[in-house]
Amino acid sequence: MAIKEKSWMKNRVLVPVFLIVLSLVILTVDSKRREAGRAPAAYFLPVFSHLQKYTTVTYRSVRDFMHGVFRSRGMTVENRRLREEVQFLNEKISQFEEYERENVEFRKLLKFRDRGKLGKILRGSVGAEVIGRNVSNWYETLVIDRGRKDGLRRDMVVISGEGLVGRIIRIGSVTSQVLLILDEDSCVSAIIQRTKAHGIVQGQLSHALRMKYLSGKAEIVRGDVVRSSGLGGIYPEGLLIGTVTESKKADFGLTVSAEILPAVDFSRLENVFVIKSH
Repeated sequence: MAIKEKSWMKNRVLVPVFLIVLSLVILTVDSKRREAGRAPAAYFLPVFSHLQKYTTVTYRSVRDFMHGVFRSRGMTVENRRLREEVQFLNEKISQFEEYERENVEFRKLLKFRDRGKLGKILRGSVGAEVIGRNVSNWYETLVIDRGRKDGLRRDMVVISGEGLVGRIIRIGSVTSQVLLILDEDSCVSAIIQRTKAHGIVQGQLSHALRMKYLSGKAEIVRGDVVRSSGLGGIYPEGLLIGTVTESKKADFGLTVSAEILPAVDFSRLENVFVIKSH
């Protein structure tokens, strides 16, 4: 019994020792296994890090590029819209400027209407637009957008808000041809407003006007105003023709001629008025 008891006591001591040794072995093996498992991860970690960095940079580059593309498209659309708006506004400005020029012409014409007999004549005038010009060196004419259907007839007088333009020489259904006072074939009976001296205003090839057949005793100075006299039966009295720029003796001193600057700027003439009766 004593021997069995000693053997049992010995076994009770060995079992814990065995268990402790086994635990240490297991821990050691497990520790080595973990270290062996971490070794490959530690080796591939820099590779994965560079790959991740490259992927991130590439993604950001693509993202920024696409953002730039869409923003560029948006800016293109916006620029196109702004250009269209600018073009639209420029067209409106041109229209307003045209309306303003027409209003200036009408205001000038309204001033004439307050001048007694001439005002009564101008109340029957018809507005027209210049739609063509004769570029020939031999004739000074233009075409207006009014004709027979508007009650116009040959020899009706054409004026602008600045002064006398000419007279109708050819008439169509919807258009008319106007002979300008600048033409050599045009003659207007005229008067010097200050001195009441009479003469004839005629056109020249130089696109200027000359007043001829003034009395040799007529006193004419630079700046004198020249108007239609009403003689001859075509042009009514009082229409502004222009101003004197210089004068000189003619026909051995028996008459005086004067150079006249037209009141109308024919190079910019766009709107006119036709006097239907006087």
